[in-house]
Amino acid sequence: MIALVRQFDRWTRTRPWWWWPASLLFLGLAAWSAALILHPQGEQTFLGANRFGEDCAFLTLTGKPCPNCGMTRSFLWSARFSVGRAFAYSPAGAVLFWWITGGAVVGGLRLIRRDPKALRPPWQFLVGLAFTWVIALYATGYGLRLAGWNPLPR
Repeated sequence: MIALVRQFDRWTRTRPWWWWPASLLFLGLAAWSAALILHPQGEQTFLGANRFGEDCAFLTLTGKPCPNCGMTRSFLWSARFSVGRAFAYSPAGAVLFWWITGGAVVGGLRLIRRDPKALRPPWQFLVGLAFTWVIALYATGYGLRLAGWNPLPR
């Protein structure tokens, strides 16, 4: 694992300064584009008149939602500024969508200012956010859903 981290570190150091900010900006634009192109309707998502995606295989096999059930619809409702619906489908998905959006804004500002370290938060803050997202929103939200609290909206 350590060798993989070192290899990734060497790889990132050989890229031009603008590579990482541009990647953040591109990821944010892709998330927004996909979220606005797709249309949520009840339990399904549509691309134009065609249904997008299949039924969740985990849900079909077990009868219980998977940890990611509702994540796509949460992104779609977040992009439409319907915070309540987004959180009803997946609190972790809603926060992740806005986190990606924040990263895109930071990446865009870094490109505009030509400063790869602009708006750089301390690493402890980012690790705290990641743990909060994984434990409080993703795992706890999934546990509550399995316990019957916060079922997926129908």
